[in-house]
Amino acid sequence: MRKRADAMDGGGRTHFGIAPVVLIIFAALGLLDYAFGIIDTASWIVLIVGSMILLIPAAIIHRRGAAESARVRQVALALRRDAEAGRLQRHTLHRDARHWFVEHEHGVMHLCPAGPGRTLFLDLSSVSEDLRHDAWFAKRRIDRDTWRWTTAADGTVLLSFAAEGAPVAPNSLSDALGHEDPDLAGTIFEALGSPGDGDVIPRDFAEIDADLRARIAAAKAA
Repeated sequence: MRKRADAMDGGGRTHFGIAPVVLIIFAALGLLDYAFGIIDTASWIVLIVGSMILLIPAAIIHRRGAAESARVRQVALALRRDAEAGRLQRHTLHRDARHWFVEHEHGVMHLCPAGPGRTLFLDLSSVSEDLRHDAWFAKRRIDRDTWRWTTAADGTVLLSFAAEGAPVAPNSLSDALGHEDPDLAGTIFEALGSPGDGDVIPRDFAEIDADLRARIAAAKAA
């Protein structure tokens, strides 16, 4: 975990290297112009305006990059403190045929029982370097009966994930429909109460399962 935090700490640094290069070029041109008079006034104006066009966006990008670097460093420091204090959360999920994968535009939702009257909601993102999606779901390695993962103490940062154990046949919205349906996935998400990744929905899985099957039947009949 320390290695992951160190990598994050170093990964967000940006360097505002264009300004010194422009200054060096202007200094060289100035010396040449002073010695030989090779650049007229109009050309100097074009050079200055062109440089400003380059420097202003670079300055804006640098400021944004610096803010992002600060955020990444803060996260890395928090992870390092959690790891050193042994405050990381380790999760284990035992799965069976009672589950749903619901594909949407930015990944896939996973629903499964979390005890009587409770359903676990996981959102595996395809747009945020979520290793659950990229390394496991997308590569068809996730259909196992045991999932183990580690997060930061507050549960917001996923540090590791593995699917292991016996194979479990996947149960997905796209397979049931014969195609992906982002609109239906969005409707299902809203019907669940728009939960967040890792939330426990206060509804029995059997109730949610029946609702999904009814929606699938209606979509196929339409």
